[in-house]
Amino acid sequence: MVRDNARFSAPLIWLPVQIVRDRRNPIRFVKWYLDVIDKSGHCLILYWARLDGFGVTGHFSSRTRGAPGAESVTETSLSAVPPPRREGDCIRWSHGGLAVDGSWSTEFTPVDRTLLNSDAGQIRWTLHAAAGSAAVELACGQCVGRGYVECLEMSIVPWKLPVRELRWGRANLGDESSMVWIDWIGSASRRWCFQEGREVSALRIDDAGLAWDDPSGDARMELHPVSTLRDGALGPAVLSRIPGVGRLPPAAFLASQETKWLSRATAILPGRTISGWAIHERVMFSGMVNP
Repeated sequence: MVRDNARFSAPLIWLPVQIVRDRRNPIRFVKWYLDVIDKSGHCLILYWARLDGFGVTGHFSSRTRGAPGAESVTETSLSAVPPPRREGDCIRWSHGGLAVDGSWSTEFTPVDRTLLNSDAGQIRWTLHAAAGSAAVELACGQCVGRGYVECLEMSIVPWKLPVRELRWGRANLGDESSMVWIDWIGSASRRWCFQEGREVSALRIDDAGLAWDDPSGDARMELHPVSTLRDGALGPAVLSRIPGVGRLPPAAFLASQETKWLSRATAILPGRTISGWAIHERVMFSGMVNP
């Protein structure tokens, strides 16, 4: 376990997981991301991942705690532990080494999307929970609030993604509303946006917020950062923690920059305005093969 006060957290699309052998694609990546944000903005971010490929098998888990205006703190583990699992209407995950034991309620049927299907490999994304109730027991107490769970599976090495710039985020709004967004800019520019688990057409996505089509009229959300959870290169600070992987990517890829924020979120909808919290990020890739 490593206690890291330098704001390290696992990036959205680079951490390993369960691999299916494929002659075309020598790896498969499956990564679980889970979080909880309470009413005051204190947040907990959890990752579970495993990589099989390049002749190695690597396990990785992490726990990051953040709060408005505070320095984030991350602890990591290379122990092989089971991934999150579904139990009825909940997702459950525990990790003894990180001292976490949590449950996330799911508000809707999982949303499955194939984000990429190419000769270089495939990316499949599953949204399990966007802003349901969640509770995680920690050694120092309990984190209770609105929770998010997704699973990403990849059979393409990240430096071959057709993306130069990535934005991703999730927001809980009011008592029940939620927004989730993914934005790729590159040779395969694409956007996905979900409101309460229902896909909507995104009109704009940037660091300051997003806008989308709403049946009742214009809808937009504004983001106002209150804390930077991560700001730095994906390089050795990330990949060196995964045995045997740090030497694999092109050197330029290691300079890719990731910034992750905790923000106040305000949605301006037809006839109403609702507020809440968001976790969102921007990754600026370097050294990509197909940008």
